[in-house]
Amino acid sequence: MTRRAQILIAALALGALAVADFATRVYVPRSAVDRGPDEVDPVAPALPVSPQLAFERLDRWLGVEAPPSGSNPAKEGSVPQAASEAAAPDQAEIGGRRFVLRGIFDAGEPFAVLDVLPEGGGPAEQHDLAIGEAVHGVRIEQIAGRMVTLSDGQAVARLVLFEDATDIITPAYDE
Repeated sequence: MTRRAQILIAALALGALAVADFATRVYVPRSAVDRGPDEVDPVAPALPVSPQLAFERLDRWLGVEAPPSGSNPAKEGSVPQAASEAAAPDQAEIGGRRFVLRGIFDAGEPFAVLDVLPEGGGPAEQHDLAIGEAVHGVRIEQIAGRMVTLSDGQAVARLVLFEDATDIITPAYDE
């Protein structure tokens, strides 16, 4: 068999394969019966989150906080303390300061990025801390997955980077 014949046979085989692929996956038949859905029971969409709740969670995750009344929001480096965020899973007050978990990195020796805020408000300090390191008397005891455990000798706090999906999906309306 000559080289030209081999190329012609390979081209015809690839052409037949392309036509078969088109006929099975791309071609839309004219009959409405043949165009029906393959799946009878579609999956119900997840309940939407209200825009207000979504913006609150985004602001909390980005570290944007509403300034308390009587403060100067134009003052650089000042991050005010918000009482509503005390129950946030990525924040805890321990050792007289507020610790906010900003990230966990586990390439090599794991370390956590934490913002440390004085209890009365003021400029935030950002620290990259590994297990066993301490800042302002608070020590990193454990970094596991998306959780960091802090201890000041008297109290223990656990900071979680992201909430579980079951906590995030909440209905935007009352049923």
